[in-house]
Amino acid sequence: MVLLRGEWRADYLATPPIFETGTAGEIVRSEELADGRFNILLRGLREFRVVREIRRASYREAEIEWRSEHSGALTAAARGQVAHLVREYVRRRHGDPGEQLAPPTDDEVFVNFVAQQFGLPVIERQALLEADGLTNRARRLVEVLEFHLEALRSGAMTTARPQ
Repeated sequence: MVLLRGEWRADYLATPPIFETGTAGEIVRSEELADGRFNILLRGLREFRVVREIRRASYREAEIEWRSEHSGALTAAARGQVAHLVREYVRRRHGDPGEQLAPPTDDEVFVNFVAQQFGLPVIERQALLEADGLTNRARRLVEVLEFHLEALRSGAMTTARPQ
């Protein structure tokens, strides 16, 4: 799965350009929408870089290069910073999460979950995907969350309160 670039809707049936970093994964859930499109939840298994596109089918194919797997853990300080910003972001957007927001114990699952599930703009999620390694992804996530928190504080972003 790769993200289409730019104004892809205008040229969807042709071959709009793509970002070169994507994810191979497993479809966990698929929901057909009334207009024929689909909402797909993909569980990422491995990241790749597109080396070149292969133009021979009615669907898009590419030669890829697997990205190296960077396992490991975050420092306690880095994990704590991400967790603090996540709690603050959720509090400002939706009200106090209380104890319902318990981060996963696995650092990679934690960082990737926040990156993909917190309603961040798709281009910011792409930037997080492109980060090389867990530590760099966590650093970018901190920057993104700090940016959004500042937008919430300044009123540039609206907040949603629970009903």
